[in-house]
Amino acid sequence: MLARPGTPRLPDRPLAWDLAWRGLAYGTVDGLLLLAFPWLVTWRALGAETARWPRKLGAAALAWAAILLVTTAYHLGYGDFRSRKIVQPDIGSSIGALPTLLSANPAASVVSHALLHVAAVVRAPETDLYLPPHRTTGPGADRAGPAVGSADVRRSRARRSRPRIQSPQTDARVAHRLSG
Repeated sequence: MLARPGTPRLPDRPLAWDLAWRGLAYGTVDGLLLLAFPWLVTWRALGAETARWPRKLGAAALAWAAILLVTTAYHLGYGDFRSRKIVQPDIGSSIGALPTLLSANPAASVVSHALLHVAAVVRAPETDLYLPPHRTTGPGADRAGPAVGSADVRRSRARRSRPRIQSPQTDARVAHRLSG
């Protein structure tokens, strides 16, 4: 995180809200889904909690692979990660999974992931890597739709709120359909 440049704070929201929502809440849920859940499923499926060290090491390696699979699948849902940028969340998840892989405690990675999001809120709140909403640029962005809060969404909402101008022919077709 410190290797990347910081960004200015978002002027339209209080810092406390961003810390609570984008930092703690989103970071915790993200950590549960991306790190703890795949580890727990793999660990339990292989019976690693009662196994000897060689089997535990094998389960940890498979759990790490499951974490990378889930992380990659999740981030491919965002248009801007459908590029070489997909490597960044995998690197982050590999680092974030270390506390759980080393301690066999899934809560360790959830806490570290939530703290990563909190640090991102403080250092780089407009980042396109660490925090939601992820931007929709790059290959496949047209399928992903605009990011929540983006100028594209605001323009789209403004277009929908404008009254539609209909021609007399359109009015006649609508009236005909309603009467038929």
